[in-house]
Amino acid sequence: MNEKVFINNQFGRICGLFSSDYSEEDTVVLLIHGFNSHKLGNALKSINDTLVELGILTFRIDLYAHGESSGSFETLTVSKAIETVIDSINYLKSVGFKRIGLIGSSFGGLASLFASIKVDDLSFLVLRSAVSYDQGNIIAQSFNLNLNDW
Repeated sequence: MNEKVFINNQFGRICGLFSSDYSEEDTVVLLIHGFNSHKLGNALKSINDTLVELGILTFRIDLYAHGESSGSFETLTVSKAIETVIDSINYLKSVGFKRIGLIGSSFGGLASLFASIKVDDLSFLVLRSAVSYDQGNIIAQSFNLNLNDW
């Protein structure tokens, strides 16, 4: 049974989804989707399903301007995605999680990498096809964005 939560932050709210009841848990894996995807997207589905089958609690979020989280695509920046990940980690700590792992995919991998630099007590970080700066240039050019502003 999935449990949806909304986390208030400086940009509005983040929508997150626990894979099951979390009241008795102290360990969780935070899953971060890629660009133009969402917490229920296919890219992380197999990872989520495998972790759940192993009895590991997961928490999937919608990044800023994705899915049910606040924000518009036109105002999306890497910094806002990073802050969304950090705010999600801080939320998990605030509800009692002691061990938090982080798995980020593509654009979510980039945000996860930089968030992990600012959060010093993650249990682990896994990057799945994380976007590099050069890939960021490709995305920015595709949407006529200035990468420095993005």
